[in-house]
Amino acid sequence: MRLWRVALLFGLVLEPAQQAPPVFRAGVDLVVVDVVVLDKDGQPVTNLTAADFEVSAGRRPRRIVSSEFIGVTRSRRAVTPESAALPAPSSNRQAASGRSIIFAVDVEEIRAGEGRSAMKAIGEYLDRLGPDDRVGLVSLPYGTPRLELTTNRQIVRDAVGQIAGASNRVWDPRMTPGEAAGVALGDTDALMAHWERTAGLPPSGLTGPLSGACPPPSRRPFEMPATVPEGCKDAAQRAQDVHLRHTRNILDSLRALAEMMAPIEGSKALVLVSEGINNDMQVRDSLRKFSDAAERARVALYALHLDAPLAEAAAGGGNATGTRILDDRLGFDSMAEMSSTARGTAFRVVGSATSALQRIDTELSGYYLITFERSPEDRDRDRLGIGVRVARPGLDVRARKEVVLESSSKGKVVAAGAPADAKGAMGALLKSPASAHEIGIDLDTFVFPVNGSSTDARITIAAEISADGKPVDVGFEVKGTTGRVVADTFDPRAEIRLLPDGRGLYPVSVVVPPGSYVLTLGVIDADGRRGSVTHTIDARAWPTGALRMGSVVFGEISGGAFRPVARVGPGAISLAVRVEVHAAAAEMFENATVRVETLRLGETAMISSQAAQLVSSADPLRRAATSVLELVRLPPDDYVIRVTIEGADGRVLGQQARVLSWLGARLF
Repeated sequence: MRLWRVALLFGLVLEPAQQAPPVFRAGVDLVVVDVVVLDKDGQPVTNLTAADFEVSAGRRPRRIVSSEFIGVTRSRRAVTPESAALPAPSSNRQAASGRSIIFAVDVEEIRAGEGRSAMKAIGEYLDRLGPDDRVGLVSLPYGTPRLELTTNRQIVRDAVGQIAGASNRVWDPRMTPGEAAGVALGDTDALMAHWERTAGLPPSGLTGPLSGACPPPSRRPFEMPATVPEGCKDAAQRAQDVHLRHTRNILDSLRALAEMMAPIEGSKALVLVSEGINNDMQVRDSLRKFSDAAERARVALYALHLDAPLAEAAAGGGNATGTRILDDRLGFDSMAEMSSTARGTAFRVVGSATSALQRIDTELSGYYLITFERSPEDRDRDRLGIGVRVARPGLDVRARKEVVLESSSKGKVVAAGAPADAKGAMGALLKSPASAHEIGIDLDTFVFPVNGSSTDARITIAAEISADGKPVDVGFEVKGTTGRVVADTFDPRAEIRLLPDGRGLYPVSVVVPPGSYVLTLGVIDADGRRGSVTHTIDARAWPTGALRMGSVVFGEISGGAFRPVARVGPGAISLAVRVEVHAAAAEMFENATVRVETLRLGETAMISSQAAQLVSSADPLRRAATSVLELVRLPPDDYVIRVTIEGADGRVLGQQARVLSWLGARLF
């Protein structure tokens, strides 16, 4: 049930693959494999050519057609952690250039309350990512908290801080994975470790096959038995069944995540965090299905094995040292095997995970795509072992263990025309982790107080849609960090408002409680073309007994009315900047002044500063200030627009800022 929960959380249904008869191809097909090559210092080697590689598949040498190094394209912006947290528009007009990393934390295999040091290191690692890198998070096997891939560092950092281990295995009289694996094979040392750990523990209260009973002799210290009693072997097998079921669930959840990441371009990785997985022949089928999905999606798996102290605290008078050694050995070896099938590796983490995360970060900076020819004897769906070598000595080559052949002539079939089930098609579009680009979308959101006393926030969504005048269906979902949808809509034949320069704007507002959210908006036109974009929203709790200042809003003034926009239009010469303020009492507005400042992104020197005036509205407890920036005075660059409200005594009553990407007459 937990597996299906995780799969459904990510919008997937795991269906069994249909078996097709073998297909022999008369022509020449090509096979592409992804390979990482590292030097002795663990740095990616970027200057290899096809002549430097040797590839064998199915134990036969293959002719290499080409090799290409795929490096990570860094954003032109140098963004600090502080400026990265500022609101900025999202767009699907350019393909994502960063990396995609999902952290999967196996809380049931981490000691209760532990793992916080590793979670802290993950939170700190987020600050070192590039501005275009996307990060996701899921706690397994429960599926919450979880976050889909996002560039919002703070929302991920907050969710990571909620995660800690949940395992109480050291106090459980049933056998641990390491104990069970050894006892089932007749290892008397493993049996002694189990007896030492469980000495003095109260009975589990379970009966029958679930009890896992293998009671120690009544006297201590125990004498080494000559053989393992058959009853203890049976108990070990029952314990193994439970542990292997957990491993299958983890592997199937990782498979679902890999399949979800398949449409995403660029470097992709799953990072499994655990104190160990029990992986043996009984889970080979699940491991193979995961590795196949990872190979098709070109997703790498890395593993962070959290090493627990060998000298555990006594559990009811027992000694867990021998058990920790057994569990550690089995757990790390299993995680290393799992990651190696998906072009990754496992790292032991003692204390902080910082150095391991840095190694993973370095390896994800680029990889090779090597293309080789299929042989006439190769059949579609053949599973071939892969071997990749390089001629240069001293290099570490990371490649997948196997590849499943598929015809390279297969292409994606795109249905023309509007979908028969418009609402269902929109739901599928909103659940896809990769943005659709057939229809251009620029999107920004602005957060306002509902009033001077409510804790809720009003979010205004401004989406510019390049629909070319065609009717479109619009849908969106707003999700919290647990994956729960707090607001959504399906708007068939949505009304698109035309701006003075001919651009089409879709504005809508929703009310949500305080929190961090992910918004996904999708568009489908009458020809079946699609567009989608994901955007993060931070709706912090409003202060009590103080002025409540909404977001800095960029917009245009037409006919005396202010309209928010999703981006600065090409060729624009000015930009209206607006803030909305709510108060619990009207006298809080007295003698308040507004200052609008312009700074370059990542710098502290002020370029310009101008005053604005708070203007009354029909609501005596709400006022707004509007200022106009002359864009022609700014050279193309990225800027921060900061608005500050001060009282008569100079005290700051509120401050908000927003990123402005201004590239002159070019589209950003």
